[in-house]
Amino acid sequence: MRALHDSRGSRYRNPGGAALVGGVVTLKIDVWDDPGTQATIRTWVDGEGEAFWPMELEERAEDGRLTFAGQLPCEALGILWYAFLLEGSDGVVRYYGAREGRTGGVGQMYDYMPPSFQITVYHQREVTPDWYKAGMVYQIFPDRYRRDDQWRQRAEAALETPTQGVPRALVEDWDTPVAYQRDEHNRITVWEFYGGSLEGIRQDLDRIASMGFTAIYLNPIFKAQSNHRYDTGDYLAIDPMLGTLEDFRRLADDASERGISLILDGVFNHTGVDSRYFNKYGNYDSVGAWQSPDSPYRPWYLMEEDGTYTCWWGVDDLPDTDKSNPQWQDFVYGPEGVVRYWLRQGARGWRLDVADELNDPFIAGIKAAETAELPDALLLGEVWEDASNKIAYGELRHYLCGDELDSAMNYPFRAALLSYLLGEQGAEEIAETMASLKENYPPEAFYACLNLLGSHDRPRLFTVLGGAPDKDSMTDEQMREYRLSEGQKGLAKGRLWLAVLVQMCSPGVPCVYYGDEAGVEGYTDPYNRSTYPWGHEDPDTQAIYHNAMALRQRFPMLVNGGFEPFSAGPDVYGFWRTPGPGDEESGECICVLVNRSLSAVHEVSVPLRAPQVDDLVSGVSPVVENGEARVTLRQLGSAVLYFHGTPPLVKPLEHGQGVVAHITSLPNPDGPGTLGPEAYRFVDFLSQGRQRYWQVLPINPCDAFGSSYAGPSAFAGNLALVHRGGLTFEELYRAWNEGAPTQKFPESLVVAATPVAEVFSAENFEAFRQNEASWLVPYATYQAIRDGVLAGEILVDPQWLRTQTPGEVESAAEEVSPEVVDTSEMGTQDTAQEAQDREESLEDVPWQSWPEPYHSYSPELAARPELAERVRFHEFCQWLFFVQWQALKAYANEHGIQIIGDIPMYVSEDSADTWSHPEVFNLNAHGHKKECAGVPPDGFAPEGQLWGNPTYNWNYLADTNYQWWLERLGHLFRLYDYLRLDHFVGFENYYAVPHGKTALEGQWKPGPGVDLFRTAAQKFGPLPVIAEDLGIITPAVRGLLAQCGFPGMDVLEFYDGDLRGGYLPAPEKIAYTSTHDTDTLLGFVRNAYGITDMNESRTLAERIMVDALRSGAPVVMMPLQDVLGLGSEARMNVPGTAVGNWKWQATQEDLDSAVPLLSTLTLEAQRS
Repeated sequence: MRALHDSRGSRYRNPGGAALVGGVVTLKIDVWDDPGTQATIRTWVDGEGEAFWPMELEERAEDGRLTFAGQLPCEALGILWYAFLLEGSDGVVRYYGAREGRTGGVGQMYDYMPPSFQITVYHQREVTPDWYKAGMVYQIFPDRYRRDDQWRQRAEAALETPTQGVPRALVEDWDTPVAYQRDEHNRITVWEFYGGSLEGIRQDLDRIASMGFTAIYLNPIFKAQSNHRYDTGDYLAIDPMLGTLEDFRRLADDASERGISLILDGVFNHTGVDSRYFNKYGNYDSVGAWQSPDSPYRPWYLMEEDGTYTCWWGVDDLPDTDKSNPQWQDFVYGPEGVVRYWLRQGARGWRLDVADELNDPFIAGIKAAETAELPDALLLGEVWEDASNKIAYGELRHYLCGDELDSAMNYPFRAALLSYLLGEQGAEEIAETMASLKENYPPEAFYACLNLLGSHDRPRLFTVLGGAPDKDSMTDEQMREYRLSEGQKGLAKGRLWLAVLVQMCSPGVPCVYYGDEAGVEGYTDPYNRSTYPWGHEDPDTQAIYHNAMALRQRFPMLVNGGFEPFSAGPDVYGFWRTPGPGDEESGECICVLVNRSLSAVHEVSVPLRAPQVDDLVSGVSPVVENGEARVTLRQLGSAVLYFHGTPPLVKPLEHGQGVVAHITSLPNPDGPGTLGPEAYRFVDFLSQGRQRYWQVLPINPCDAFGSSYAGPSAFAGNLALVHRGGLTFEELYRAWNEGAPTQKFPESLVVAATPVAEVFSAENFEAFRQNEASWLVPYATYQAIRDGVLAGEILVDPQWLRTQTPGEVESAAEEVSPEVVDTSEMGTQDTAQEAQDREESLEDVPWQSWPEPYHSYSPELAARPELAERVRFHEFCQWLFFVQWQALKAYANEHGIQIIGDIPMYVSEDSADTWSHPEVFNLNAHGHKKECAGVPPDGFAPEGQLWGNPTYNWNYLADTNYQWWLERLGHLFRLYDYLRLDHFVGFENYYAVPHGKTALEGQWKPGPGVDLFRTAAQKFGPLPVIAEDLGIITPAVRGLLAQCGFPGMDVLEFYDGDLRGGYLPAPEKIAYTSTHDTDTLLGFVRNAYGITDMNESRTLAERIMVDALRSGAPVVMMPLQDVLGLGSEARMNVPGTAVGNWKWQATQEDLDSAVPLLSTLTLEAQRS
């Protein structure tokens, strides 16, 4: 007889997994080889015994298969165990049950009563802790995390009071390795403290939030004798070494403001002997259980008449409490008990230490107290095994049935993952572990598992993954001194990426133990509790955590989506994540694959579940054939395959090619190129050369160094590009005001068929002012005030307090000399030299130094008598710019040329945008940036880069539905046919450096992600966008690109290979032969390949350009310098240098001579 039942298959069990109480589960089993078989379900419920349930023959198939079906009512909370009895036609009863050591999946036949399959019966919690399930947790051992400025005073004050028992001491040097001092009986002789505090944690909240953590799990913080504080001395008092109740409240409040919740460690199985309740050493002003049989606390403990007592695992410093004692119960979870008290102070949940030592009613009492105080409070349990079927002290526990724990610390996940990575078990075992947890845990509990890899109870993750010797083979001294070699560190980092990738992509809530993200090493207690290595963090481990955590934040399905684990041989573990509730129709899914082998390369194929697939780790597209996607996993390799349809967010570019040339680079005998006749001649050049695209650099105003990537407005046009026909703006404005544009405006002002008088009519001007008012009025007002400052009509004090921090104000005041010049209008005094310097530097005075009422923007400012005329003048100047720009764009489009624009990511600190919309940016109350945009140290800039621009307040922008950004994008979509988003990485995550700090001290923070672009697509339809995806491209950035569908940039100079051997374009990316920030193609060829002969260099550069044009790239863009075959002398910009850039300009002779070759190359490449 053969039989088959798969408890994880919907054919055989419905509903699958855990079952709601009061429901019914339908079970089926297939049987072959005996048409006279009868089937029965046998169940077992602990405490009740066995029962038998009939099964009916549901189907008799042609191949002889018999399908039996039966129903099981789920009447009581707990575990319903089941197996099948199969009585053959010969009268012999055979059994079908779970495989040995398992509780689910495909079973097997037995000749005896088999192991049973498990159904966990539970009831749904009315309010779930969604704040926890959707986030990530950071575990902190408080004493070793961070000191604050008052740490010494606090610690010394706490140590001043003489006490009996084990003494306490302060460690002066934060970096002193941790150790225990023990006597001959192995007892600790002194508790050493490092001065970490709650205030220190509070001061680091910004960093914690920037990493993406939404909860902090604090190891015990209550008053205790030891530094670990699992020997609680006073449940209602913060340990004075850590701070005060007020410190805790402030930490909770400030954390909440940043979206971070606090989870406390509840140690209720035992207290310390040195406690208010036991008081063995008399250090408290209470009569403790040790001191007197009449102590009110005596019933709280399991004590004999002779004073002996039971203690936790024989540790006499930790006397056990009596969980059945009503007074102890009331103290812990009564209306005024510990649990509810700390929730009132700001905590949001509890983790129960050694939950197995607490009985079910006690845990249920804690849960009831929590929900009475805070309906969405969290209760986690320290359970080291599968918490659904844990047997503790002979009893099957009901942790997850609905009345007790929300979930448990996921030690089974940790054990299975580390055993797999270390080669101790195959991939099949971790796949089985995860499938079993998914089946046995109620869904809410499964997705609330605390997925930890490191903790205060286990050796440091980095040490384990580096292949350190087993701790049982080491002496204490050897463990204290052991450090991984450089080779072991490399191995640890390779494995760490796989471990953290799996952790962040698996269902459950990831938990990171402080310091693991910094590469901290150490064996078990106390060496796993070393201080956080401030200033000595390993940048590789930080990047590993950052990249994996960003992936989880990028894709909601990694948080709440479906989960299907599998293995592909012993080395490769994989799992699918599918859309969560409400997103099932998205057509997306993710497959995560990891190869733990140190020697073998594996090719893995998985079903093609959507039309398109991207590998977010490598950026290399999988091979797609026969309905499967195939990837190659190298040693310790990984892949995150994102399956999706064609993104609806992008407007695709037409196949073709184009030229990159800024307006100022166009030939103009009178100076830099403008929007005048030379621009129209360039359009003719492109048309004759059969080009489809013209890409320009940003056309907004430049900074003092001529860069259009940092200027005073994100909306305004660059007036230096306006063709004025030899007149000044003032002369043009005066002529227009006099109603004489026809007589005084040169015809070249608009190279178009429309008469000048018609183009520059008063009606058109008023229409422009009305249509562009949202940005035009603030910008024109900003410029008018600057004019007033420059003219001395608006007086500005350089020492004005608004521009200074308190420390700077005090310092500046000390430097003022007695020799002064009266400036009575200002109410201040200057030295004679300062007065002169001020006049010379008025042009550089930022708006942050403007006096009221000009310091803060309001629409009424534009109508003030001293500003109104200048406001109108600047509106007129902008009108000239946009009239000329729109006329040029129309001419280009008529000639088959589409214009690609460029949008800088950031704006200047002194800009019309920060002045009129300070709430959009991260500015302080005085308008100065709180943090500066930049990039971290890398091979190009070992100290990192500070760009000087303020960052965006993305939380505010999201709350306002990205109104400012939508206005900006809409404005630019009207100016261009396509838009290149500079520094696209910043939309996924951006690097922020606190003001006054170096780039070494910055942090990555999350950007708006796909939400911004989905919001934009709802307003504008498919977005005509190109993503500048250069720089630090992480899996999450690739994920954002794939979600949006925006084409990225494939710059030949960054090609991963030797261009002399040919060029293979990156799929769906736009090929660039070079960019404005790189050397020219010819310059690159000469420098990269060491070619000194100019003819040889030109020949190779031209051949590479031809390879690009003939490649499969959908669009190829060539800077004009490359079209003209120019070298490094024609480079447009050298990043990191402030002078000598943006100067290059072509000649008309160059353009005329290049037309034939450009046209020929385009025709031969079939791109016209």
